[in-house]
Amino acid sequence: MRFLVGLLIMMSTTMFGNVPIPAEDIRQDMVQFDQAFIPLWFHIYEGDLSKAKSEVFYVNFKWQQLKNRYGEASPDGAWQDAFCRTDEWLGDAYAAIDRNDGRLALNQLNHARYELMELRSQYGIAYYLDEVYRFQEIVQAIAEVVHDDKLCLLEWNELEAMIGRMNTNWVRITQQALDMKLYELDRETQLKLQKGQARVAEKLLYFNDQVAKANQLLLAEAIRPLEKEALYQMRLFGKFDAFKTYYASR
Repeated sequence: MRFLVGLLIMMSTTMFGNVPIPAEDIRQDMVQFDQAFIPLWFHIYEGDLSKAKSEVFYVNFKWQQLKNRYGEASPDGAWQDAFCRTDEWLGDAYAAIDRNDGRLALNQLNHARYELMELRSQYGIAYYLDEVYRFQEIVQAIAEVVHDDKLCLLEWNELEAMIGRMNTNWVRITQQALDMKLYELDRETQLKLQKGQARVAEKLLYFNDQVAKANQLLLAEAIRPLEKEALYQMRLFGKFDAFKTYYASR
């Protein structure tokens, strides 16, 4: 189980080795990949492998665009290795989807997502969606712990530390500026995000109240709506019908 923490370094221009690349350029390609990646992730998470299979070629198309344009943009071996590892994780996920192994496919997709998150963090690429990803992951990790009879062998203070990181992560989301144009969010989606954030704040406050009571059953009940809202925040950044346009143009 991975617990992700860390701050993104805000920069207007990112330096890869000796090759300067405007951050907004690579971020646009990364956003377009994530717009395709998120629907695939959700189809597998929800157990709909039939829909997942319909998304694979489009996701791979957007990934190849990103990799071919930026995979060797830096002579730095760590940069190139991250792209190679991401490519391998995605390939393994595609193979697992083809075998109808949803659990393995989701695990491999999570690895691919993590690689790109770490890449952006390491090279100072400001990317709002990474904080949304981190929040979703840590909420899901806390849900796994509180639903386990033995708290996944964690001490109570370790669980409280995880919850503290979750709260800190949410504060970062609310304080970070979101570039609506970069993420191609229309007015309707913006309103959904705002209303969703209000619901997260409400559910988070209630969950923290239950933490003070130190009752695992109460935490298990309180985390469910929070997990649902964290997933909703992430879902809004995906383009769930984009693959249809892709196939229509082939």
